[in-house]
Amino acid sequence: MDKEQLFNQVMWTHIVESFVNDLFKDEQTSKGIVVADIDNTLVEPCPEIIGIYKTKNGKTEWLTCHEYDTDPDLLDDNPDVQWDYSDFYDPEKARESILQGIPILGNLEIIDQYIQMGYDFAFLTARSNEDVIKEALEKFLKYRDETGELKHLKNIFKKGFSAAIGDDKYIQVFGDLNAAQKKGKVLEYLCDKYDRVIFIDDSPKNLKVAKELGLLNLEIIEAKRN
Repeated sequence: MDKEQLFNQVMWTHIVESFVNDLFKDEQTSKGIVVADIDNTLVEPCPEIIGIYKTKNGKTEWLTCHEYDTDPDLLDDNPDVQWDYSDFYDPEKARESILQGIPILGNLEIIDQYIQMGYDFAFLTARSNEDVIKEALEKFLKYRDETGELKHLKNIFKKGFSAAIGDDKYIQVFGDLNAAQKKGKVLEYLCDKYDRVIFIDDSPKNLKVAKELGLLNLEIIEAKRN
């Protein structure tokens, strides 16, 4: 790499960092944060409302979120497959798929434990409609405090550190990176802000990228299923 290439790479890194800092505008209030995916991690989204369309060899089929995350063509980045995420761009479907979904209690219990230890909470999803998701999760999510009482997250929910990376603002910053790589960039940012970051996700691809970051203050947990 010559000096000009090195200079351009350094400048691009600074530009991306600047844009990322503008994306996330919350204040750290604890030493740790638990960051969770939504679909098949916090909730099993209502399959009658939302899903992904897969077209291969001229045949289109409809997949649930779990079927999509574990599809071999997705994991292998098969270039001959087309994916249609149009359901997730519909604000009403995005909202109702969460509100009418089934909570995944095993993962919510893990989040409860960290919140009781003083951790913040944020979501990190490949969906779009970030503001709609924040509104839905504010209604949907509760945690069980040390007395066993269910409470709304309120200021524990760090909306400014939460991300729906399918939104245009993330596409503009991260360009052609795939969803797992975009999540990796957000995790790098959060690991710079917090002493400890707990990441819970069900997608093998997302978990692999997170592990490859090699961040010492990042703990990765594979999501449980109902």
